[in-house]
Amino acid sequence: MKPAGICRIVLSAALGVSLAVFAERTCVEAEHANRFTFPFQIVDADGASGGLALSIPEGIGSEEALPDGQGHGTATFLVPAGRTALRQAWARVFWNGNCSNSLLIRVGDQEAYNIIDNVMRRWHWVPAGRWQLRRGVNDVAVGIREDGVWVDQLAFLSEGERPGAGAIEDTVVPGFGDDAPPWPVVSLSVEYPSSPPLSPTDFKLGHRVDRVIPPVDMATVVIGPGRAAALDVWLRRSTAARQRGTVSLVTREAAVISPQSRQTYLIQDGAPLTRLRFALDAKPAMRRGQSTLHVKVEHDAGVVEAYACRLIRPWEWLVSSSFRMSPRTGIETETSVEERLADGFPGESREVRWQVPGSNAFTPYGLLDMRKAVGEDRSCFAYAYTRVFAPAEGEYLLDVRHDDMIRVWVNGHHALTSLDSAPSSLTRKMAKVRLRTGSNDVLVKICQLKNYWEFGLCFLALDKRSAPVTGESVAELLTPKGTD
Repeated sequence: MKPAGICRIVLSAALGVSLAVFAERTCVEAEHANRFTFPFQIVDADGASGGLALSIPEGIGSEEALPDGQGHGTATFLVPAGRTALRQAWARVFWNGNCSNSLLIRVGDQEAYNIIDNVMRRWHWVPAGRWQLRRGVNDVAVGIREDGVWVDQLAFLSEGERPGAGAIEDTVVPGFGDDAPPWPVVSLSVEYPSSPPLSPTDFKLGHRVDRVIPPVDMATVVIGPGRAAALDVWLRRSTAARQRGTVSLVTREAAVISPQSRQTYLIQDGAPLTRLRFALDAKPAMRRGQSTLHVKVEHDAGVVEAYACRLIRPWEWLVSSSFRMSPRTGIETETSVEERLADGFPGESREVRWQVPGSNAFTPYGLLDMRKAVGEDRSCFAYAYTRVFAPAEGEYLLDVRHDDMIRVWVNGHHALTSLDSAPSSLTRKMAKVRLRTGSNDVLVKICQLKNYWEFGLCFLALDKRSAPVTGESVAELLTPKGTD
């Protein structure tokens, strides 16, 4: 099975000068990857060696949800001339659950090996295949198979040798060989300190899809008043020489960036990684919707690099209490809410009460988590209502991700129904809709069978580019407490 993402590491004894000579026992920290892109990221990890690990975040999707070429990274080492070696590889990993317990590894052009076991939610070593290493340079690739995975270390040991229970002392520091650029390599990670890993899941995917567009194609930062996030800019040493420069964050949105939007870095002898952390929060005036956060990196070597992050302040939603349903009838179960579509906001009644979800009810990808907003019920559905502002009347694309079945009305008219019951990383639907100038009503009916229960939507231009449609405040529509 072809890995969708590859995490690239170069092992070097003298950083940026020559490749490491392969030893009888070789171990490298996974977070020392020379380069990594979406969806890999470095995160703080209790129990990992050095307190850091390379992560494939929970909720980003499995290899089915990611097109070929997403994410990259390889370990490169040198077997001395005149020698070949057969080595047993091991990976120190943390699995989030039984749908988050596998990786792919590949050495050179040999067939990929599936790393998997059933030891959940603790650090442990997993066999990662036996590999014939050729004389000269060898590449080791780690590939994506499932999300919700953390990788601490990669080790190559002699036949019959096993790692102990804990981490191994790393024996090589990753480098770049003779082709090292004279500036550090930049990677981005987003961290939400208040978002622990999700509880293990028990669903099994029973289908395949021909083409799936990933839920994000770049680092995504979701913020809102009361919901801060940290954007980590990781600078990876590429040479033994001193490297310095500045990193700046730029956005047109009403965001608060601290400790300041421009920070300097200086890389001397020492650890191969340097982290600059930027804390981001939203001012109340920040628009609800998607925008761009630019990351500008200026190196003393005269190179200027520019990166883009997706910056999201989620729309404000009103969510109803849950309604029971039969899995057989599913989304066709109707309530009085659907009888009042022409009224815009259906309002409160004896049958339905509405509330505004807290800022922690949104996932790191901007989806509304109905388990946090409504509850942990199964075989049920609930409604969500909001209003959006369109600067001009016309046709737009309604872009929807969901888990499980969903139905959407725009200005009282049916816009989209999807009966797919799969993770939101696999279910993306689009429908052409007409918005009027100014305020527009959006009503969502989202069903829950089991496990994840979430959705997210936005409006795009017909060419699938971002459209200037923003969310409006709807909290004031609720009936004040103590009144009818």
